[in-house]
Amino acid sequence: MAEKVAKLIDTINELLEKIVKENEKQKAILEQLDKVEQPYKLILEKVYIQGKTLVTTASEMGYDYKHMCKMNGIALKKFEQHDKKGVITT
Repeated sequence: MAEKVAKLIDTINELLEKIVKENEKQKAILEQLDKVEQPYKLILEKVYIQGKTLVTTASEMGYDYKHMCKMNGIALKKFEQHDKKGVITT
């Protein structure tokens, strides 16, 4: 019984460590996003944080879909330029 409790505590501690690491990543991503200029920051927020589609984002911002696709690509490149901690790849 004591073994099972110890194993459960170890599992809980591992999960807590993962949660802390994910929270640190999220904080770093949001700090990185803050460095991106508008309107690219807004595009990234709508698509990757709010979960909106490019179609919806384009409509809300007054762009056509094809132009939004290009702007999204530029926005991702600008975001990547601010990636000093390797946030994107980890």
